[in-house]
Amino acid sequence: MSRLFVAVDLPKPARRALEPIQEEIRDLDGIRVVPPGQLHLTLAFLGEAEPDAVAAALGRVHERAFDLALTGLGRFRAGRGGLILWAGLEPQPALLALERAVSASLGPLAPRRRPFKPHVTIARAKARAPRHRLQALLEIHRELRSSPMEVDLFHLYASRLRPEGAVHTRRQSFVLETSSRGPTAVGGAEEPG
Repeated sequence: MSRLFVAVDLPKPARRALEPIQEEIRDLDGIRVVPPGQLHLTLAFLGEAEPDAVAAALGRVHERAFDLALTGLGRFRAGRGGLILWAGLEPQPALLALERAVSASLGPLAPRRRPFKPHVTIARAKARAPRHRLQALLEIHRELRSSPMEVDLFHLYASRLRPEGAVHTRRQSFVLETSSRGPTAVGGAEEPG
């Protein structure tokens, strides 16, 4: 059993667009910035599950490649008075179809806990983090936008929790359909980067 989730990696141009924002908050007290190589859009979180069974279910997903674009910054409340800072993603119909197909393929392995809101977590703030500075940052970058970027893969990840933050290891990748090919599973375990 492993702690698993299904995700789309954030394309490199989008990661580069977020770098200056992450740099602005990196040194604030009580903030932990997500490493650029781990920026992703979670499609489903499973918790402890059997990787082979999950991979077999995901192999039945047949959806099309799509474009992804960043759109704005925001925050969610987290436990113990903390915040999750996120970059929004345009809810393209093909992205929403992929999330529904992944959820349907996993069935009871990944019960949906809340409505799907496409976003990428960029940092986590503890209760002691300077709220006024974070609010100013959100206001300054409220109009964040990126050009559309093609997404033609999604991934099964294992996550290990450590005191300095989670470490994600890619277990398997799945190719989305384009006009010239159908879906296939590719690759083995590797750390994203």
